[in-house]
Amino acid sequence: MTRAGHILTYAQSLKGGGVERAMLRLTAQWLDLGRRVTLVIGTAEGPLSGELPPGADVVVLGSGDYHALMALPGQVRRTRPDVIFCPGSHYTAIAAWTRLRLGRACPRISVPQRLRGRRSGWRCTRDFSIGSSP
Repeated sequence: MTRAGHILTYAQSLKGGGVERAMLRLTAQWLDLGRRVTLVIGTAEGPLSGELPPGADVVVLGSGDYHALMALPGQVRRTRPDVIFCPGSHYTAIAAWTRLRLGRACPRISVPQRLRGRRSGWRCTRDFSIGSSP
């Protein structure tokens, strides 16, 4: 298994929500494990902005509209992460869009365990370690 040294994750905004809060907690844990984390967000405004972990590379797209996340493939090309973490079902369309736009150049995409059992047209992979276990 390959250990992911650079993880990219993304969110529409920091206005609140369980998925976004969990993503920020995971980001802090990955940073504590010595991983590089890039967080792409539509807007950094909102009550969760105070929970942005120090040390994360934050890319702000300038709009909290879901459509702004369509810029994710370009951010992936620019930052070259080892793995993309899709934080929840609300964001799976963006993950699929990124995979379609980047094709074979797309890094592995990881989704939360609860989404892996669902049928989808794109592959969820388990061969990258983004947590503490090897």
